[in-house]
Amino acid sequence: MFHLRYQEDSYRSAAAAALAQFPENTLVLCCHHSGSIYFYTDFPILRWDTLYPPQFAHYVARAQRAGVQLRAVLFSDEEQRALRERCPGEWMRIATVDRVSLWQLASAERRSE
Repeated sequence: MFHLRYQEDSYRSAAAAALAQFPENTLVLCCHHSGSIYFYTDFPILRWDTLYPPQFAHYVARAQRAGVQLRAVLFSDEEQRALRERCPGEWMRIATVDRVSLWQLASAERRSE
């Protein structure tokens, strides 16, 4: 019941870690952290929970053409759905802060499912 501060601190620390780890030209894939990334960084966000693989492939192609990197900020319970089901690709974990992982997309599967 009194763990609220501990739970809420992960949003602040995740935004700070994204600022420290991600280059300026980054599009951040997130869901639960969308508010903290939006308000505490200058990164544009892409909500993974609103996407399916064909839509994600479209965003990846557009980002690559524009020279924008894709990174992700996720709680561990989001990883399977976000990185495997909704936004598949070659994701590499680049950092872990508190209960949050930061990821980098090396490549994405081109699927039209």
